[in-house]
Amino acid sequence: MMINIIKANFLKNRHSKVIITSCTLSSMYSILSVLIFLSYENQSSRQIFKIYNWFFLGLVILSQFALSIFIPFLFTPDKEAGNYAYDLRLGVPREKIFVSKYIYVSIILLIVELISVVLFTFFEFLLGFDQVPILQIILLSFLVFIFLSFPICIYLIVNYKYSYNGTLLIGVIFSLSGILLGTTALGTNIWHFFPWTWGIVACEKLKFGLFNRFEILKFYRIGVICIFLILIMLLLSTYWFKKAEIKTN
Repeated sequence: MMINIIKANFLKNRHSKVIITSCTLSSMYSILSVLIFLSYENQSSRQIFKIYNWFFLGLVILSQFALSIFIPFLFTPDKEAGNYAYDLRLGVPREKIFVSKYIYVSIILLIVELISVVLFTFFEFLLGFDQVPILQIILLSFLVFIFLSFPICIYLIVNYKYSYNGTLLIGVIFSLSGILLGTTALGTNIWHFFPWTWGIVACEKLKFGLFNRFEILKFYRIGVICIFLILIMLLLSTYWFKKAEIKTN
């Protein structure tokens, strides 16, 4: 049943400008990152490693904010066609509808991230800058996806309750606090308590070319914690969605 709902969402939005724009912007970000890298005179191995960290750091920050815009616009047709009346009158348990929405957005997030990372890596290797081990790229990409999946539940709930204005406000708060706590000394001792900063900190701490077992295990433990938090958020969100009074037209 949930698979059918996910398929229906994909079919309904297969020509959506939101999805096309997201894929286009992720590609443009990768190409722009490569061009910026080529502008550096010093293209030593150390500099190449830094560029990869900057690329992933920018990807996390931009993606986390973009989700706050992407999610409301992705479900705008549902809202305009009766304020989600079709979804809520399908005869399908609300819990399955909400989880299906979450999985649907997560799949799109994964596709967009893959496009960006694969394109950037492809151009870097094509230009001969292949000092970064592929395994390290895969490990950080996997962690980034897990950490970016956390705020999706929050954005979905806020979208149902407050629409675009609410998700945008949350996106701004997450992005600004993430940058402050994840990239400055301000968050040295407290970033652990703010899940939306974990992806940013991972891109800061896990230096390409200098991966060590201790740091990798540390962030994979945090990744496991993040998965548990996502499951808890899904349980709480589906409970709210089941009980919430969502007016339909």
